[in-house]
Amino acid sequence: MQRDRELEKFSAYNLTFLWYDNKGISKESCFILQKWGIKMNHEVSKANQIFLITVLVSLTASFLPISVLFPDYTSRLLFSELILVAPGATYLLAGNRSYAKAVRLKPLRIGTILWLILFTVCIMPVMGMVNAISMLFVENSTSTMMGEIVTGNSYFISMILIALLPCIFEESVYRGMFYNEYRKVSPIRGMLLSALLFGLMHGNLNQFSYAFFMGIVFAVAIEATDSILASMIMHFLINGFSTTMMFVMGMLDDHLLQEATDMTSSAETLGSVIGLYLPIALVGLVFAIIVLRVMAAGEGRLEYIDSLLHLSRKKNINKTKAEKKNIESEFFTEENGINAQMENIAENLKRADIEEENKDTQRDSPILEKNILVRQRLFTAPLIAGIILCTILMILNEVL
Repeated sequence: MQRDRELEKFSAYNLTFLWYDNKGISKESCFILQKWGIKMNHEVSKANQIFLITVLVSLTASFLPISVLFPDYTSRLLFSELILVAPGATYLLAGNRSYAKAVRLKPLRIGTILWLILFTVCIMPVMGMVNAISMLFVENSTSTMMGEIVTGNSYFISMILIALLPCIFEESVYRGMFYNEYRKVSPIRGMLLSALLFGLMHGNLNQFSYAFFMGIVFAVAIEATDSILASMIMHFLINGFSTTMMFVMGMLDDHLLQEATDMTSSAETLGSVIGLYLPIALVGLVFAIIVLRVMAAGEGRLEYIDSLLHLSRKKNINKTKAEKKNIESEFFTEENGINAQMENIAENLKRADIEEENKDTQRDSPILEKNILVRQRLFTAPLIAGIILCTILMILNEVL
């Protein structure tokens, strides 16, 4: 529908305040945008409630006799993944919602997938450096679990458990349900918030550090390609690489796997590791940015990525009236408190709306006053409660 397309364009412009002004947007269009703002608040609130429910379910599960019910790491990992995805899946099924639309699932071109692989390779040294720095202060608590899973299962099963399931389940929740809603309020804040939740739910400071960093990178990749498949592919490649390395070391010599596990927990060797990683990470980061831009350009989203990351400079406003009009269609005009692009979208919405629905909307709606403000919020009480609970549990996990 035309309205859906205009609403999508509206959300992409990161307008967190909707103003009605008698010199700008009409009452009808303003009310449509107000309804959209209220709808976004409602969807964000739902996402935050799902996060809190997920935290509470995980907390409740921690009181179960896990070691008795699930004696091996393989079954524990499966159980934890099911707990993670259960609240969101229940929400989608109960509301008969489309999974593809909810998580922004769209096909990718082969060329884009190849660029994604190269982008992942370039960014992995940076993630390795972040991981190494974190281990200066906290213990790597995941290497033992991964070692047990790899040695206790075939390579194929290990890849399913460590790479395939997490990339589908975790990305569907954090970049799909959470980020896909948060970005409608603010893509940048949505990236940071969804990455924060992604890190906190890992439950330990070591995983939090690189999960937070990769959560931001995953979200940027989604914006560059307009599909959650981008973050799923990256997630699979990163976890699959770790699984493959552990499996190869285990095949060569069982002691190599144990030594690798011990090395990741040894603070004495990390100083040299960081010194080795830094130049590689810097070079990888530069190439990753280049690859990201090429990939975004191939998808026709480079201009959007530049504006999203504030890389495009604001044009000089002291130009001709014609040039100034073009500028006002892209940038916020503080003097008027009106975004010209929002005006255009509002008018398109107005034209796209069915005439009868417009009449009903005007008849049932309250009288609109000048400068009515609809504020879209990311942080609600359930989200704050969930973050506090996760933080406390993560600290206790490190201390005890």
